[in-house]
Amino acid sequence: MPESVRGRIDRYHRDLEKKHEREEAGKRPLTEETDVVEFFKRLGFRPTAYQEKLLRDKSKLILARWSRQSGKSLVMPELCYSTL
Repeated sequence: MPESVRGRIDRYHRDLEKKHEREEAGKRPLTEETDVVEFFKRLGFRPTAYQEKLLRDKSKLILARWSRQSGKSLVMPELCYSTL
């Protein structure tokens, strides 16, 4: 079934917003004060709400008890990198 005109317009609009967001992010300098989530968004990683919460957590000990295939292996190296 062919996509409706409304669907194509919506998809084009989403793609245009993503492109604009990447361009704006590229104009901002990377500094130490940059939020870790914003840093990884600039690299193309789109974390879920619970992944953002974990990445912004400043606790010394963190226990991530998530279901299978929920992004633990992806988030943990980013968390380690951001604490260096």
